[in-house]
Amino acid sequence: MTPDQIDYDALPYASLPFPQTQPARLAALAALHGCHVPAVETATVLELGCASGGNIIPLAARFPEARFEGVDLADRHIRDGNQLIEELSLKNISLRQGDISQLNLGARKYDFIICHGVFSWTPQPVREAILKICAASLTETGLAYISYNTYPGWGLRMAVREICQRHIDPGTDPITAIAEARSVLEAYAGCLDPKTPYGSALKDEIAQCVRMTDPHFQGEFLGPFNEPCHFHDFVEWAEGHGLSYVCDAAPPEQDVSSLGPLLEQEHPIITAVDHLSRTQGADFVSGRKFRRSILRRADAKKDNKAHGEVLQSLHYACSMVREAEEGGTLTFRHGESRIRTNDPVAGKALSLLEDAYPETRTLDEIADIALVGTGASQPGAADRLHDALWRTIEAGHVKVSTIPLRNGSAADDRPALWPVARAQLAQGMVEVSSRLHEPVALRGPVRFIARLMDGTRTREALVEEICTAVSEGRLDIGDQNATPNQKADPARIIAALDHLLQECQRSGLLAVEEDMSGQE
Repeated sequence: MTPDQIDYDALPYASLPFPQTQPARLAALAALHGCHVPAVETATVLELGCASGGNIIPLAARFPEARFEGVDLADRHIRDGNQLIEELSLKNISLRQGDISQLNLGARKYDFIICHGVFSWTPQPVREAILKICAASLTETGLAYISYNTYPGWGLRMAVREICQRHIDPGTDPITAIAEARSVLEAYAGCLDPKTPYGSALKDEIAQCVRMTDPHFQGEFLGPFNEPCHFHDFVEWAEGHGLSYVCDAAPPEQDVSSLGPLLEQEHPIITAVDHLSRTQGADFVSGRKFRRSILRRADAKKDNKAHGEVLQSLHYACSMVREAEEGGTLTFRHGESRIRTNDPVAGKALSLLEDAYPETRTLDEIADIALVGTGASQPGAADRLHDALWRTIEAGHVKVSTIPLRNGSAADDRPALWPVARAQLAQGMVEVSSRLHEPVALRGPVRFIARLMDGTRTREALVEEICTAVSEGRLDIGDQNATPNQKADPARIIAALDHLLQECQRSGLLAVEEDMSGQE
């Protein structure tokens, strides 16, 4: 390892799926912005900075007719990834060690190029190489995804990095360096005056930063490079390499609805701005720290399909749950996010997607429920449905895909964890990958039960094995105050298993039939 590299042998990067990088999601968003897009099922995909393949290995398992390649600088990452690939017997993916700035892809072309967590954290020659590779190696309809830190949001966070860089010797081993840096930051936070705007803001920023995972903290604050940029600068660099900005793969971290009134003001400079300038304006309003931008070749032909026609071709999912109904207004919630609507068409659409989650539904399926009996006879009801979908997609509440997602059922007689999650569980990983391309943490007794879910055991057999493990003291579930006999009560075990299976179903961890083909 050289002084300008992070020691990933000592602290490997947490290699997990990044939901926003899913080719089917990237293609759907690009289609909504007027792009011809590649077919996902047979796509060629390249990931630059793939770590140990945690992002593309699950995709390779889901799409056996597609082809995946990953490149990473760290030998440790490639060794770990190839071990999982061998365990899953995947033949459509390869990982190799390599320096992005020296990468020679020849005449190979890719439908999707993914570069997550690399651009801002590498020297200028690597950033240049990333854009050159995207411009030279994308197919005519290909899409590139690049994530990067952004100003103005990173302005204050850069003070946190400078504190760490000032006080921590770069030769310190990573685990010690992270612990020392957190201690230093907490000491600084104790000296800040929360009554001043700067003191309050930096104190809050430090509180967020010290809660990061060790690999994330190391990359942001202790690594040799971290070069945030303004959105408009990134777009200019991309355009200079023959690429054009399409949209972002995820909404900003904060609400930017206040940008609307700003742009409506009678100000000659504000009202004259174009779309890209308004996008930069949104970052100024929200203090956005991070972007996940989708690019395409500048010479790519525009798709002239009507917006409604594109909406008609896509598949939709929404993880929000109904929270309350009051005075005809429905509230849906996911985490801290909430949607309120008094439109019965929008309410029915969101309710249908909630009931179907994590599976997707088409616009026709949504319309059959949302319009019939609520708004089919109302003028503009279909337009309102289209508008509601578009606004919830832009806000990140509704996920969109070019292909359907089907999910295993908690009611299956022989429930099975999908193969990627089972293999990761066997390797001792705490977080495993779901069929939704999201990381899911499995802890405690859940891990024991999940290992049994290989598709060979009926529900009755699972209950029997769990009861035996509880009786023998190898597994402890349920009320800590219960007696051993109460804990091993089959009725309790059945209830616990049913709850676990429901959670696995909603998390997208249960296998479907095609997942199990070829599995022993």
